[in-house]
Amino acid sequence: MLRTLRGYLFRAGVGGERLDEAVNELWQEVVLEALRHENRFQPGALPRPWLLGIASNLIKRHWQETQRRERREPLVNDLKPDLELDEDDLFDWLAGTSATREEVLADTDVTPLLKYLSATDQQIIRLALWYDLDGNAIARELDINPGTARVRLHRALRQLRQVVLTARDYHGN
Repeated sequence: MLRTLRGYLFRAGVGGERLDEAVNELWQEVVLEALRHENRFQPGALPRPWLLGIASNLIKRHWQETQRRERREPLVNDLKPDLELDEDDLFDWLAGTSATREEVLADTDVTPLLKYLSATDQQIIRLALWYDLDGNAIARELDINPGTARVRLHRALRQLRQVVLTARDYHGN
């Protein structure tokens, strides 16, 4: 049974040193799931196919959950995790900029941070940070594909991070 589970996981992309640990975790989950749903087991049926079906469903659920997590909006930490600037620092820094919300939204005063970004990146950052829109809402607002909106948001946040880090280095913060 464990050899079969190993094959399932290997085909699902689990490999290396993690494989043995994953096989044991999967087996434990299969047993727990089987115990939770013991009333579904048909008397006279073979247990092995039933348990392998449970294992297959658990692997599929895990894969779907992983795919769902990967579709989330990019975080600042996703862009460059080796930098010391985290999500809270970036938003605190933005909150301390001189322009009021009304000035930014009316485009009468561009914050010192945003003036170093392209017009497209400025627009994306305003929509994401000041209007609090996610990738899908930005896509609707700009009449573009949601995937394109997420890529642009990712790129704009990366550029914003670089500007913030450059400003910190320049001002010695």
